[in-house]
Parts: sequence; C-alpha cells; structure tokens
Amino acid sequence: MLRRWLLFAVVVATVCLMGARYARTAYADDCDTPNGERGQCMPFSSCSDIEQRLLAAQQSGQRVSPEYASYLQKASCGEIDGVRHFCCPTPQIQHNSKVMELFRSADFNCGNILNQRVANGYEVKLSSRPWMALLRYHSLGESRFLCGGTIIANRYILTAAHCVYGLEDQLYEIRLGEHRISTERDCRQQGRREKCAPPVKDLGIEKFIIHDKYDSKHIINDIALLRLNESVPFESDILSPSVCPSVTS
Repeated sequence: MLRRWLLFAVVVATVCLMGARYARTAYADDCDTPNGERGQCMPFSSCSDIEQRLLAAQQSGQRVSPEYASYLQKASCGEIDGVRHFCCPTPQIQHNSKVMELFRSADFNCGNILNQRVANGYEVKLSSRPWMALLRYHSLGESRFLCGGTIIANRYILTAAHCVYGLEDQLYEIRLGEHRISTERDCRQQGRREKCAPPVKDLGIEKFIIHDKYDSKHIINDIALLRLNESVPFESDILSPSVCPSVTS
C-alpha cells in the first residue's frame, strides 16, 4: 500500500511540477499519444510502460528524466476521481495492476456459477437492490428489456459483453431504480401506509466498451462497460455498491 502511495506521489509531482492543465475527459476516451499513436485515456496503473517507468524511478529514489516528464505532461488527458490519467497506446493497456494483486491474493474468492437460470427465486424488498440496471433494446419492432447490469460508478454500468456485442444499434437506453417492469408504480404496504419507490430514471448510452479479447463463440472475457450520457443521480433507490452502507445477498 505504501509503495502504491509513493508511486502515486511520483506521478503527481512529475506532472504538477510541469504545470500541466487537465481537460475534462472520461475513462477509456480515445486519444492520441505525444508520439502520434492511437490510445485510450487510462490511469497510470493501467498503462504498462508508464507504470514501469514510474515504479523504476520510485525504487531508485530518482525523478524521471526531464524528457519523460515532458512526455507525461503532453500525454496527460485528465484527472478522474482524483487519479491522473494518461493517453496510453493501445498495445500497452493492461489490467489494472492493483486489481490483479487482489486477484492473486490467496484470500480472494470469486463467485462460482452454479446454475444459469433462476430457480426457486423470490421477489426482493422494494428498493433493496439500488445498484441494478436494466438494458433496453429496440427488438422485433418494440422496446424490450433483455439484459441487466450493475452501477459501478456515476457514469458506468457493468454488464456482459454478449449483451452488447453486435447489438450496438439496438441497445439504446439504461433504466435505473426499477423494481417490477409490469407496473407503472412500485409500491408495498407498510402497516396502514403504502410505501412507493421514486419514479425510474432512463438514461442514454454515450459509449460501448467491450473487452478487447471477448470471444463470442466460446463466451470468454464476457464483460463490457456502458458509459452513460450523464451522471447517475445517486439516491436511496439508485446507488453503486461502492457507496451503499451495506450490501447483502
């Protein structure tokens, strides 16, 4: 953890001392590096060359060269949630190293798929799953909800790649705060009073980000991000798991 903090400090010092100015941007925006390569706007830990160079500088106790500091200033594409982002050449984009450290931990236990269908399910309490999202498509001449997703940040929905791949022309909207699609209002009795959820919110999609190694034939790397065209208005019935006071099954 200390090493990560020191490396982040190197990034801040290297760029801030150059007097860099940051434009408004978003994660994975397309960009051009100072060398003219096509890339995407990524945190430094998701760009192999930048992370390795900064880590080497931190381990040696020396600053990066003035030439590379100038390169970083030119490659800077913004600050997102307090983290500096740089235009990373596409071949150098890597899984976020901090996340990979978690995956390699002996204590990490990812969920196992036991069944591909819901069996013996039950209706959850009203507004008890505020991070859930519905994906809406134009399909067979009508509007239909055909996939689901999870709010992971105020502009991003995590979903399966098979819900997006080849369906970009049909997938057009994300619904948040829904409980039962068959009713206009979602309510339940609470003693003598009726408690109703706030109206749903329908948001447009600005960008589709499909895992670059998604294999539609074997359903490998079946993951995608949807960037919304506006920020999610976090409320009691619409929340990311990261800001929920507790997450229960």
